[in-house]
Amino acid sequence: FINVDASLIKNNRFEFFHDNINLQLRFEFFNVLNRVNLQGIDANLNDSNFGKSTNTYDPRIIQLGARIVF
Repeated sequence: FINVDASLIKNNRFEFFHDNINLQLRFEFFNVLNRVNLQGIDANLNDSNFGKSTNTYDPRIIQLGARIVF
C-alpha cells in the first residue's frame, strides 16, 4: 500500500475597516501519484477468483477550502 498526500496553504492578509483579516486558501491532494492500491484479495480456495483483487482504494482526490480569520 503506497499513498502520497500533499497540501498547499496560502495566507493572505487584508485590512478591512482598521481590522486585520486573514484569508487562508487550502489545496489538499490525496493519492497524488494516482497509484492503484488493491484491496479485498479473494482467499476462498474454491472460488475461480482465488488470489485476485476484487476492489481498489480511492483514486486521486482534490479538496479545496477557504478560511477567514478576523
